[in-house]
Amino acid sequence: FFCGLSPDNFLTEKVRMRDGKYIAVDYYRSLTNEKFPVILEMTPYGKSSPGTFRNEGEFWYRNGYILAIADVRGTGDSEGEFELISNDGNDGFDLIDWIAKQPWSNGKVGMRGASYSGTNQLYIAAKNPKNLLCITPSASVGKFYDFPPFGKAFSLNWALFWLGTAVNLPHKTNEWVHSDPSEWLNHLPLYTLDEYV
Repeated sequence: FFCGLSPDNFLTEKVRMRDGKYIAVDYYRSLTNEKFPVILEMTPYGKSSPGTFRNEGEFWYRNGYILAIADVRGTGDSEGEFELISNDGNDGFDLIDWIAKQPWSNGKVGMRGASYSGTNQLYIAAKNPKNLLCITPSASVGKFYDFPPFGKAFSLNWALFWLGTAVNLPHKTNEWVHSDPSEWLNHLPLYTLDEYV
C-alpha cells in the first residue's frame, strides 16, 4: 500500500485566489482513492527548501494525512507581490477552501509551521475558514511591534537582511545579497531606499 514512496512524491498545482493571482502549492501524492485530512504550511522561504516540513511528507502520508506546502504570494512560484503577512489571511482562506474540495482531501485541514509560517496561521485562522480545524504555530510573532524583536524598534537593517537572504523572492539577484546591508541605511531620503537598493 505505502511501498516505494519517496520524499519527492509531491505534485504541484497553481491555485487561483479571489483576486485572480495564482498561489503555487505542492501536495504529497496519494496512491489510493481514499480521502485524507490535510496539513498545510504556507511559507515565503520556498516550498521545496530544507526549511519546510517537506521531508515529512511520507511520514504524514503513512499516518493518514496529506502534507501540502505553498509559496506565499510573491515568493517562489506564486504570483503577486510579497507583502509581509498582508495577503496571507485571504490567500490562506482561499487555499484551504480549494484543498477541502480536492478528491484526495476529506475536507479537514490543519496548519503547521514555524517563524513566518507560524505567524501567518494566526492571520488565516482569524478569517475563520470553515475547513480549518487546528493551527500549530511555533516561534511565531505575537504583536508586530515586537517584530523584529529589537527593543520594540523596527530594525530596517534586519528587514533588509531577511528579505535579501531568507525570503525566496522570484526576481532576487545577487544584488539583493549585500555583505553589509547597513550600508544601505546611509542612503537619504529613506523613502527612496527601494529604488537605491
